[in-house]
Amino acid sequence: MKIGFNFGAITKSDSFKISGSTKEYCKMINKCIIDDNFKKIIDSVEKDNHEIFVFAPTPLEFDDKLKLKIKRRLIKKLQKAGMDISKVSLVSEDDLVNAYRRSHIDIAIETDKDKIDNITDTDAIYYSDEKVIDILLNDIFENIEKNRQPSSPIKEAQDTPSIDKLWMSDYSVGDLRWSNEVMSPYDRLVSSNYDWKDEIAIEYFGKKFTYDEFIKNIDMVANSLAAKGIKKGMKVPVLFVNTPESLFTFYALLKLKATIVPLSPLIKPQLASVDLKPKLDRLMEYNKENGFDNTYLFISDILCERLRNGFSEDINVVSLDVTDSMPWYMKAPFKAIARYKMGIKPVNYSYKTTSFSKLVNSKDKEVDIDTSFDNSYAAVQLYTGGTIRPKGVKLSEGSLDAAARQFYNDRFDFKRGDKMAAFMPLNHSFGLIIGTHVAATLGVNLDLIMKIDFKKIHKYFLKDRVNIFGGIPTMFPAIRESKELQDADLSNVKYILSGGSKLDPSERQKNNDFFASHNSSAEVKDGYGQTEGAGGFMFDGVPNIGLDAMLVEPGTTNEVGYETVGELCVTGQQVMLGYDENELNEGVLVEHSDGRVWLHTGDGFVIHRDGKFEYIDRLDRMIKINGEQVVLSDLEEVINKLPFVQKSVVVKRPDPVRGFATVAYIKLEEGYVWNEETSNTINELYASQFPKYAIPKTTETLDTLPTTAVGKVDFKALEKLAVEKMEEGKVR
Repeated sequence: MKIGFNFGAITKSDSFKISGSTKEYCKMINKCIIDDNFKKIIDSVEKDNHEIFVFAPTPLEFDDKLKLKIKRRLIKKLQKAGMDISKVSLVSEDDLVNAYRRSHIDIAIETDKDKIDNITDTDAIYYSDEKVIDILLNDIFENIEKNRQPSSPIKEAQDTPSIDKLWMSDYSVGDLRWSNEVMSPYDRLVSSNYDWKDEIAIEYFGKKFTYDEFIKNIDMVANSLAAKGIKKGMKVPVLFVNTPESLFTFYALLKLKATIVPLSPLIKPQLASVDLKPKLDRLMEYNKENGFDNTYLFISDILCERLRNGFSEDINVVSLDVTDSMPWYMKAPFKAIARYKMGIKPVNYSYKTTSFSKLVNSKDKEVDIDTSFDNSYAAVQLYTGGTIRPKGVKLSEGSLDAAARQFYNDRFDFKRGDKMAAFMPLNHSFGLIIGTHVAATLGVNLDLIMKIDFKKIHKYFLKDRVNIFGGIPTMFPAIRESKELQDADLSNVKYILSGGSKLDPSERQKNNDFFASHNSSAEVKDGYGQTEGAGGFMFDGVPNIGLDAMLVEPGTTNEVGYETVGELCVTGQQVMLGYDENELNEGVLVEHSDGRVWLHTGDGFVIHRDGKFEYIDRLDRMIKINGEQVVLSDLEEVINKLPFVQKSVVVKRPDPVRGFATVAYIKLEEGYVWNEETSNTINELYASQFPKYAIPKTTETLDTLPTTAVGKVDFKALEKLAVEKMEEGKVR
């Protein structure tokens, strides 16, 4: 939990006065005496894994430079007293109550009774010199215990799961504290970091930006884009690799309430005309139909020329130089050497193609922009569903904000000052929302990685010292196999998130064993979500705050009970407004008998009698063979337990007699070969563990399993391969 102390409570009587001029206040800070008894409280609270924040009220508004100077003095004083506290903020006396709210403080230790009367969302404990330290410590832990109580009584299954909502017992009273307030994404970023402007928001090749610098750059870019006519409702496509300028642009467009349309930086040049161009043409057509004369495409310069054949002649291209925020000593070598090795062509500038640095001018006048919460438009449109008919998922400001608020509780161990490896592309819901927006609103330092290199994956843990890592299951073998990490101390790593596809138990155990053997307490946490719901729906089998969930018979709205496979449906503010083509919403956004619109996910789940959800598979990976249901991921889970198997993928293929048959593809662990012994072992496994109808018709090893653009296993490609080999007569 977050516990905030008024600095006056930590000092001895009469040594801290909130009055006088700037000079007098600075003198007082130098002379005030820290109460040694408070070390006992701080040690006890930190030992219980709570965050400590100290707010020093001031009689005046100081400039940021002086604030930072005084803050450093306060931190030094606390450290001399044996309290290693770095989260210290100077706050105007009149603004202290708001500061508790902005920072989502759960318990405030306050010395002013009048302020306590005005504190509504934060539990407040009054402290004066007359109160014994042990009594104050007891009061703090009584409040902690009160906030840790389940938000709903633990009970047994009685009715249907959506009525029982047994999963709510996993949330404490304190977890729900910040679940109802709403803000626009821009305001959320600014408000959450208002009192912590000097802390690091972004690192990029070692160069650091504070939250103050981050937000000032956003505002400068927003002013320039407004001057170019970008405004609310205009659809703005962006094609980014992860750089500071990408994030400045992203939040500037959110501030202006344009609809951001992130596109994949992984588009192959030969497919630009058939994948990228139709999307851009539709966006330009939309803008013209809605009274916007121009469409701007913002694109990282290393992508510009390789995708040029996907641009219409009428589109305005703004090229963001990936070296703009690199340290000075890296810029020239990157332009002279790295670009050449990567085969990157220089940008061909013209009257329709300009550089970001020319477009953005710090002299553009400040624009008065209404940034208040507005849920009436699509803030972001993310594409999903492939290239044949991509679906544009429209997410509102409420979708983004609900996704952020889900993390403002103790179930997620994200703390201000943590460092996250930010490598997922911004066209991916995890990369854009959880890996960027959620992290930034929590005060996490984003270690921007322009392009992840699995051969250098050790660098993020050892050199960059990230302690939060979120990825998809196919990334974890690269961590375990990294030679540089074999003898590394990873005790700084505290949080590992897996999402995007199912993580089977054997793979999870391999990862947990790896981190445990390297002194890390991190255990892989399994997240589940969809682009249609702004990223995350569940965390370790528990629906996220603000979501209602149920399982239904596929193709119906009829709810199924416990221990029965059904299609997951969810509803809540974070669910999309809909697809950009309305006809695609049919069967996906469905009004149920309760009058609410539910998202039908197409994913099969089971709700167990303890209220936990278990992901089974995509419904289209749950097949019938001879009338018997076969869950393909269940077969994979068994195969993956073999010591020589790194990963298996089982896919379906048509069968003229039984409807479907299964085919297995295997990637071997390093050091193993496919021979008679391994072949016999796997056939024995099939005979002993699988029903006859589910045994794979063929088993084949592949050096590399095909993946989609975002790194998930490409099941469709393997299904196609299985059919091709069958038709060629190479397999039965």
